[in-house]
Amino acid sequence: MVVKTEKQTQRGGMFGRLLLARAAMANQMPNLEPTAFVARIELYGMDRSAAGSRMIPSGPRREWNLGTMKTTLIENYAQILCAPQAPTVRDPHLLMDAKDGVNIYYAPFEYINPSARIVLVGITPGPTQMVNANNEARRALLAGQSTAEAIRAAKNVGAFSGEPLRSNLIKQLNHWGFHTWLGLPDSADLFATARHLVQTTSLLRYPVFVNDDDYRGIPDMTKHPLLRKLLLENFVAEVEELQDAVFVGLGPSVQKVLSNLIQQRVLKPERVIGGMLHPSGNCTYRINYLISERMAPVPHATNPVPYDHGRRAFRERFLLTCSP
Repeated sequence: MVVKTEKQTQRGGMFGRLLLARAAMANQMPNLEPTAFVARIELYGMDRSAAGSRMIPSGPRREWNLGTMKTTLIENYAQILCAPQAPTVRDPHLLMDAKDGVNIYYAPFEYINPSARIVLVGITPGPTQMVNANNEARRALLAGQSTAEAIRAAKNVGAFSGEPLRSNLIKQLNHWGFHTWLGLPDSADLFATARHLVQTTSLLRYPVFVNDDDYRGIPDMTKHPLLRKLLLENFVAEVEELQDAVFVGLGPSVQKVLSNLIQQRVLKPERVIGGMLHPSGNCTYRINYLISERMAPVPHATNPVPYDHGRRAFRERFLLTCSP
């Protein structure tokens, strides 16, 4: 098989990028199961036959660590991060790509924790997370740390940061019993002494804004060309790497995409835990009701059924003792 070089395929558009992805997997992960490449084709909206019939043989999976080594982007943006004036939200100097009012900005969320047992999945980093991650990377770089160290520090500080977002997330994790399953006193430890157990991530790794407002699922990330590319090149890569972790979807928008990935055979259904609410401030009153004794009437725009079903399924599967 003749593999084209990157220079040769740059003019090939989407099909050229698929050839590059295929070549990279063939060279770096020769034992990767074929479903991963098939999924990449289908997520790009291509027919399988368009990419050729030869698939990568299945076999034992090789271990690889993409996140801790992928430092190219932060090296490109280091001068901006370390400028006399710290970068702001939607800083134009951090703009990575844009199309039809959809803007993607850089923030250092590349780190992948290879030992994670759970993966907490949001939609995309918001303005608070963007600023906090960039500021922590700036601090680390100015202190003389390596770009890899800066990426890891930024991810630890920025991921699901800000209130009430982080508290809403921890409340749900505790209510479901994640801390019990992981042998922790409190799920808050996942953001402190037990970070080795968790991968925090988003379907869209880098901050996305639509017409300078937060991205809330519109346009559809599985159909919009920029967002689909971001989803495929980053989140799907995390799925392929974190083979031993379960993915916890936060909110119906995230769960919808995870279900799509299950249909595309990127994720196995038993690796996905659904039913939690997105921990944003808009959901605080719903979360407080759901984790309470529920003596009051059901709040406006609150459907307890998916939450209760997901919690029950999690506890029956992962906890030895299951309370109602």
